[in-house]
Amino acid sequence: MIQFIAPRFSFHSFASMETTITTTIDLEAQVGAIVEQYRKEAFAFVEEMMWSAFEEIGECILKCGKAQWADPDSEEAVHNTREYLYLMSRRSVNGLSSKTLHEIVRLKEKGCNFEEAGAEGKVTYLMEFLKVRSLSFEATRAKYPNYLKPWTHEDDVRLEKLWSERVSMKKLAEVFGRNIGAIEARIDKLGLESKYGNRDELAL
Repeated sequence: MIQFIAPRFSFHSFASMETTITTTIDLEAQVGAIVEQYRKEAFAFVEEMMWSAFEEIGECILKCGKAQWADPDSEEAVHNTREYLYLMSRRSVNGLSSKTLHEIVRLKEKGCNFEEAGAEGKVTYLMEFLKVRSLSFEATRAKYPNYLKPWTHEDDVRLEKLWSERVSMKKLAEVFGRNIGAIEARIDKLGLESKYGNRDELAL
């Protein structure tokens, strides 16, 4: 006959555990509140700086566009300046997309309040202004030096050799300076599984 022996917990043990959980929850709430407070202040500051930068960018682009003509106010100059601005706003510059630059020029020409008129696209503008995607890219490239770089013929030959030697996926990522997803994609492209065996059998 199998006997079940219940674990022995005293009232003191339960009370102590409950106190610890309550303290942890309170601490998390306090830390969360501090982060939220400073995060809001930081975003408000960055947002203010961003709108100021957009005003300056718009002024700079308009000024450069008009400066190309002897008589900036002539009908021809106005037409050509708009063509110039259109071409300028089709390029991305230092993280700001062509779409954002186009909007900056449009709002500046209309004399709009950037903070009010651009509120709808604020999240996108902030991400571009802070170069969030670029920071993410740089962080990934720091970990994987060959991230998004094209594969060479020599890389493919070496990958095939190491795969046939049953080198682990983790080791391959280190050798090629790429994340595991990129290694898997290249293995599929080269058909190495069908040639040397299944990934699950070789890469663990």
